[in-house]
Amino acid sequence: MARRLYTLLPPSGEPTEFVLASDKGLRLMSAAEADVSSGDDVVVFVPGTEVGYFEVRIPAQGAAEIRRSAAFALEDDVAVPVEDAHVAIGAVLDSGLRPVQVVDPALMEEWVVRLNAMGLKTAKLVADVSVLPAVPTAIDAGSHILMSTGEKRFAIDAALPDDALKALANGSKTPLTITSAALAHRLGMSASSASSLPLLLQLAQWAETV
Repeated sequence: MARRLYTLLPPSGEPTEFVLASDKGLRLMSAAEADVSSGDDVVVFVPGTEVGYFEVRIPAQGAAEIRRSAAFALEDDVAVPVEDAHVAIGAVLDSGLRPVQVVDPALMEEWVVRLNAMGLKTAKLVADVSVLPAVPTAIDAGSHILMSTGEKRFAIDAALPDDALKALANGSKTPLTITSAALAHRLGMSASSASSLPLLLQLAQWAETV
């Protein structure tokens, strides 16, 4: 039976960690411990700042028609023609919308080369922002911040000024859940917890509940 593993796309030269998901729960492990094989089901989280993530209403139809409808819905929102981009369309959400992830084809090719070099030729790439819970949440992802207002999910460059971050956070109708004290300080809010799970483990946990 194939194992289900999660990992982040690490900077070149950085060690890779994995989370193993099983009926016993989630377990964080090193690449050596994971010992990934070609039969494993591997999900690689890529930075949401590098992926256009949208939730759009698309009529139920065939695969080709769904892609055309997505292209039409997003033509004004992406920097490259949607027909030229790498597009992944997910299953219908509880809201009735479909998640659509759009990536520049050159970047996608670069990622595939890196994954091949890591021995992850059959891995599925997923934007980290796509697994955020529907409840208002903000999490520090290092180079970027992942935020869900309950209505929208988006990724923000961590270099964005605090005032701009606060304005985005204030778009939530209810208080955000923030487990990082440092991020809570930047947002001018109280942290919901003194500590948080490691980023990969938290993303895997959310992915398992989607």
